[in-house]
Amino acid sequence: MKGVTSRSFQGGNVMYLVNNWGVAGPAFSNLGKGIQEIIAGTKTPRQVLEAVDKKAVELLEKSK
Repeated sequence: MKGVTSRSFQGGNVMYLVNNWGVAGPAFSNLGKGIQEIIAGTKTPRQVLEAVDKKAVELLEKSK
């Protein structure tokens, strides 16, 4: 894992997720969790993005 992390930092592939996103907060929480799952090898990037998209759609529907 150490090598993966250092390569990510060196490549500039780092994201800081802020938890203050109002009604979109749950989607960003899912994204943060999903990034951890990608790193752990339990989910693919595609699976994570599909889950985040699904949550975003749910939030949009609730806000109407």
